[in-house]
Amino acid sequence: MRYKINYLKVFFFIIFFSFNYIKNLNAEISNNIVVMVGDEIITSYDLEQEKLYLSLINQININSLNKKQLDDMAKDSLIREKVKLNIINLQEGLVINDDFISINIKQIYKKLGLNSLDELKYLINKNNLNYEEFVNKIVIELKWNQIIYSLFSNKIQIDKDKIDKKIRLILNENEEKEFLISEIFLIGKNKKELNDKIIKVQESILEIGFNNTAIKYSSSDTSKNGGELGWVGESQISEKILGQIKITNTGNITKPIELSGGNLIIQVKNKRNTKKKIDIKQKFDEIVKAEQNYQLNNFSIYYFQKIKNNIVIRNN
Repeated sequence: MRYKINYLKVFFFIIFFSFNYIKNLNAEISNNIVVMVGDEIITSYDLEQEKLYLSLINQININSLNKKQLDDMAKDSLIREKVKLNIINLQEGLVINDDFISINIKQIYKKLGLNSLDELKYLINKNNLNYEEFVNKIVIELKWNQIIYSLFSNKIQIDKDKIDKKIRLILNENEEKEFLISEIFLIGKNKKELNDKIIKVQESILEIGFNNTAIKYSSSDTSKNGGELGWVGESQISEKILGQIKITNTGNITKPIELSGGNLIIQVKNKRNTKKKIDIKQKFDEIVKAEQNYQLNNFSIYYFQKIKNNIVIRNN
């Protein structure tokens, strides 16, 4: 007996089966829990999205890193985000002005060499990312910074004599050295843990580069940007750090600089001399602002570590 095959039905059956298989596979991937941060979960889907995000924002070639390096980098970034959210979600009335968000987004697309928000949205979509999630990450950082400011701004101490000295130095020389630098700030529970981390970081720099290592290991808020600080004038840098930067050749890194709370490693990308007319009030305000940001960043590192130590983090 011969059976007549309905090829059209077979075709639609195959399409339906394939669609459901892919749908179930995606669901399985997205529901696979990788890390628990308190009651918050990080899934393998979150991990994959974070890799794409870090690759975009830092212009990293993800193919240049192995899977473990990428996983660790993305996992650390997401843990940092979840810890911050743990505090952010407890705050009431924490609102970020839309104009301020727009300013930060503009800074990002300018850094990426783009000319408009539309170009940024296109790039985000091209990299299989969601624009709303992209903005949400920015908002998280802005809210965290707002919390740090509200908690610690009254603890900032400005040494006006020190600032006046810097202003006089600038006026006398009318020339200032600037340094294009990136940073990695390391902390540890004790000296041995910190020394072990320094060795691991120095090996990592040789293996995957300074910026990727900063994303993976740095405890500073600049970690998401690969530790980049941009061009920084010598008047904005403490004497201890400046001394190491000055003796470090362009393209090299400083030896670990011991500071209060941890150790700092600086990559000196470039150096230059600048000559310009000086607006004393503006320069004074700039130095004060830089000092405030420096102290707030240290408070942020301290507070983050304090919160993290009180949260149970479980790897699955």
